[in-house]
Amino acid sequence: MKLKKSEEIIKIEEALKKTKEALKKATQKHQQSVTKINSQFTEIILKKLLENDNFKTDLKNLLTKNDLQNAIDVLNKNYGAFDVAQNENKEEPKKEEI
Repeated sequence: MKLKKSEEIIKIEEALKKTKEALKKATQKHQQSVTKINSQFTEIILKKLLENDNFKTDLKNLLTKNDLQNAIDVLNKNYGAFDVAQNENKEEPKKEEI
């Protein structure tokens, strides 16, 4: 024999369903916000890496200090973030004076 649900139980179940749907929507919006913020943060970091060699050195040191070699590898592989330009440290050969 099946028990008949009381009206209170039915209302609670409906409220729980609505809450679950609202939570799902809120979670999706939150995830979209987090993704957008992460993209903006990444863009800012990459611009700073291109513009400022001191920032590049400081960031690499910070990542190394915190055992985040994987982050360094990903930034290098995907963006060449810590690559040093080949001609940066080389001086132009001096022409011999006659």
